[in-house]
This record gives sequence, structure tokens and C-alpha cells, in this order.
Amino acid sequence: MMIFPDVRSRFQRVLMPFLLAILVLQSGGWVPAGQAEKAPDKPDKKAQKRPPIPRLPAEQLPKRTRVRPDPAKSQVELDAIHVSIEEMAQTMDGKRYTPQTRVVENYLSEYLRRAGYRILENPARARYRISGRISTIFDTELILRNKIIAWKYAGSIVVKLRDINGKVLQEITIPEVFRLNVKNEKSAIWDLRRYLAHIIYTGLCLEGKVLTNRDVVDLIESLAVDSFDRVEDIEAAEVIEKLADHGLEAVPYLLHALTDTRTVMVKARYPKLEVPTDLKIYHLADKTLEDIFHKFSRL
Repeated sequence: MMIFPDVRSRFQRVLMPFLLAILVLQSGGWVPAGQAEKAPDKPDKKAQKRPPIPRLPAEQLPKRTRVRPDPAKSQVELDAIHVSIEEMAQTMDGKRYTPQTRVVENYLSEYLRRAGYRILENPARARYRISGRISTIFDTELILRNKIIAWKYAGSIVVKLRDINGKVLQEITIPEVFRLNVKNEKSAIWDLRRYLAHIIYTGLCLEGKVLTNRDVVDLIESLAVDSFDRVEDIEAAEVIEKLADHGLEAVPYLLHALTDTRTVMVKARYPKLEVPTDLKIYHLADKTLEDIFHKFSRL
């Protein structure tokens, strides 16, 4: 039997809906409009949700070595500080502009507030004043197969710490700091500004003489000093106890030390420690925070 092209087209139009219906029914039925069919190889997030970590028995919890801080009463309130950091940015095409949001100023203020300082908008009422400027300038892009895969930006810092009388107590000047970002140009500028805020905080509160708790910093640094370079031997347990004695004043420094991957060089005991070089400063910082807050992190 011969079917001409126009007849074949009509024949296909008539049978095609029935063929599609048979295929859909064999595959499990119709999919409602607006609802995508779930891919069979896509894992179910609810089914793979991990069970909550069980609580440890009381006998396995670390012993309390001191009184737990009372959130309503135990607080650290240091001096008042005014922060004012001007910012300038430059795009790939050379356009210079002043960002509407002062990222460095906002982040630096939060770092200082976390450390216990009071941030005031009125400089006349502040004991210390932090002022200066930063700039973020496009340096170069990384290109792979004719596609930009990263943006490299350079930042500069000029910041001064003054007292209430205007006397300069500390100055931080860094001509160039480089930072890569793989997301996009806008993200690269924001990321570098956040990083510059961290550098300023580190210079003022971890390396400076005015806003730094030198006793706490020296205790943390002592964990990384080789025994041949020390006058007398110390043990990690002694350092942890002294740091915990500082209480909440040591917390900002211990939080920063949670990213310290240097090897502990003093004698130390740590649960399930087999290789001494596996013990890092962040392990002991975590242990000290446990002693202060009586919270077991299971790190």
C-alpha cells in the first residue's frame, strides 16, 4: 500500500498522541504541568540528611576547671574607639570611584567590637581614633583558553591610630597587597577590601602596643617556640590554664588562633594524639575556649 506525503503527515498527526500516551504510561504516568520530573540519579537531600550528633554522657565531658561565664554579667568592655576609613576603588577599564558602602570601616568596627571595644560615631567622645584610607586597584586578569578565570587586585593601606588629643600612637602603611578572586570583578573588589580590614585589625590588635593584650598574644606565641629557643621549658597545659585565667579577654585572640596551623612545639597531651607534629595551635586554642565556656566542641 502506498502512502503519499500528505497522507503520511495526517497519519502521523493522528497516531502521535496515542504513541506519546503509551510511552508516558510505561514510564510511570503523566507529570503535572509546571512540575519537573525528578532525575533518578539525583540524590534525595532529605533521605541523606545526617542524624544529629548524640550528646556525650556526663562522665565523658571534660571536668570543669572554673566558673562558667554568665552572659548577663560576664562582659568585657574596653575603651571607646571612633573608626573612619575612606575607600577608593578602580575597575578593569580604569574607572575610579568611591564605593557607597565602606566595607573596611564596617568590618574593622566589627572586629574591634568583638574584641570588647565600644565603637562610637562621635570622635570627640572616643578615647582612640582610627582614621585613614585604602585603595583597591585592578592589577591583571588570569586568562585560560581565551576566558578570564580570575581577577587580581592590588590594595594599599594608610591608617593611623590617635589618642583623644590627636597624638599618633601607631601607623600602618602597606603600599601593596595582592588578592585573587575567581568569581567576578565586583567580588574581587569586595573580597580585597574585607581582607584589608583584617590586615588592619591584625596590625592594631594582634601586633600593636596600644590595643593589643600582649600577655595573651605572648602566651599563644609561646606554643610555637622551639625548646632550643626558650629560656625555660613549659608545657601546653600551663599555657592553656593561664589563657583560660584571662577569661573573656582572651576570647578574640583564641578565635583568631583557630586558624593558626603552626605546629605546637611545647610538651602537650591531647586525646588520641599519636604523632606530635599533628598537634596544631588551633587544637589548643579550641581546648582553651572549652575551658572558658565549658562547651565541648569535639574538635
